[in-house]
Amino acid sequence: MRPSVARASLVITFLALVLNSCGARFGGTSVVAGTADSSSASLATAAAGLCAATTALPDLAATKRAFVNEAHDALHVLAADPRLTRSAVARVLEAMDRLERDFDAPAEAPVLAGDLADLSTTASAALVELGIEAPSCGT
Repeated sequence: MRPSVARASLVITFLALVLNSCGARFGGTSVVAGTADSSSASLATAAAGLCAATTALPDLAATKRAFVNEAHDALHVLAADPRLTRSAVARVLEAMDRLERDFDAPAEAPVLAGDLADLSTTASAALVELGIEAPSCGT
């Protein structure tokens, strides 16, 4: 197997494992690349869901519920988009992981708010990379 093909296979396997583990972790369905709607509107729901989670602060339960119900799966679809650079994918997944750890901990409100803002910025940057205008919160 050529190194580039082996590397691509490894990345796809890694993403499938991460996506499936997050589905189990949050009680949702798994999202595997190619099986979910990755239209511009669908991808933009990731940013809109993060706005809903931000609006729910400082209520931790409501913030987590908004994240899981409105943003989580859309963020995985965004991260699985093959048009994104690997560094953009990594930033989205790492920011998601930090926020998910905040929910598991649970983190102090300022830490949660900071990690949520970081994920929002990261997701918006990924959307821009795809040529999709990220909706701004409050509009």
